[in-house]
Order: sequence, then C-alpha cells, then structure tokens
Amino acid sequence: MNHHGPIIGMFGGCHRAEGFVAAVIMVFTTWFWRWFKPMDVSTHSSVGFIYADGHREIYESREGKCWLGPIPVEKVEAWVARKPKKRRFTMYDIPAYLISGEAARRKHSRCEDMLFVWVYPIKQLPRMGIRKYLPFLPMKPTPNAPPCSESATIIFDPEVDVCKLVGKSIPDLITPYDFEHAMKAVCAAHRHKPTDTADAYSQ
Repeated sequence: MNHHGPIIGMFGGCHRAEGFVAAVIMVFTTWFWRWFKPMDVSTHSSVGFIYADGHREIYESREGKCWLGPIPVEKVEAWVARKPKKRRFTMYDIPAYLISGEAARRKHSRCEDMLFVWVYPIKQLPRMGIRKYLPFLPMKPTPNAPPCSESATIIFDPEVDVCKLVGKSIPDLITPYDFEHAMKAVCAAHRHKPTDTADAYSQ
C-alpha cells in the first residue's frame, strides 16, 4: 500500500501512437483493410491498476527498452492531448468478479518483479511480421523478451484469458489489436437482468 491506499482493481490500456514504429506495428499485426482507419488500431498495450483514491497507473513493455512502471495515467493522457488527432489511450476496466482487489495486488507484485527481468528488443518488431505473413516458420520462444501485448496478456492470465477470447494458442501470438479486442469482450455490457426467482420450486 502507498499514499493512494490499496489497489482495488485493474484495467487494460490500449494505445495508438503516430510515427514509424506505430505504422510498422499496424502493418505487421493487422490486415490492410484495417489501415484505412488507423485510429481504430491499437499499436501498444499496457496493464493498469486502480487505487482506492481513484489514482491510476500503468506498467508497459516499451519497444527498444524494457518493462516499465509505474507510470501515472495523467502522463499518458497528457501525451495524447499533445496530438489528439494522432494518438489515443483507452482504458478498459476489468469487472471485479474477474479480478478482485486481492488478485490485482498480486498482479501488481508480479509487475514489480518483472521490472528486473523483462526486456523488449527492437528485433521483436520483425518477429510480429514473420508470425503474420509466414506463420509456418518456426521461431524460438523469447520468454523474457515479451512485446507489449504479450506481457499484458501474461499479467492478466488466468483470470482474464486473452488468448481464449481472441482464439490464439499462446501469448506470444497476441497483438495489440488482439488485446484490445479481448478487452472489449471482457468489458461488454451485461446481456440481461437477474431472473426473478419468486416462482422457483413453487410446484
């Protein structure tokens, strides 16, 4: 616990950036019909935590660097505000029935532990293209060098099974676009109200 109080929940962060790296990620991770609406395509993923006083922060794998955090959400929102037509940051709050406060605190501890372990080398970017365009080629696993969407998927597992939600077999195959698709599915509105049980066992 810190001065913001205990962690009470989590969210998935989905980012859209501008520039060469973002364009490469979009091309390497989505098919061409998605490129006509670039703001709809996430190019980066993060894991977020919600504190009792409302404070929010993220952890993320940054290309060419490593697993970073905690980063206050205000910094990310200020980054978007400087170029609002080219940047986006969407937060998807995970329902409490999936990730409780206790589970969120455990995941926060893991995020802290991974600050000293995970890296994100630039060579992971061409690997994304290989997985998309040449999926039959074998590739050596990189367990301590997960890209942003893979690391976020690992942190959320097993409470939020991103792989299952998007039909992928392993976290290494999850792209930022996949990750946002999973977040939307998890955070979808309830489909119906609770059923009235007044007539249950009445016969």
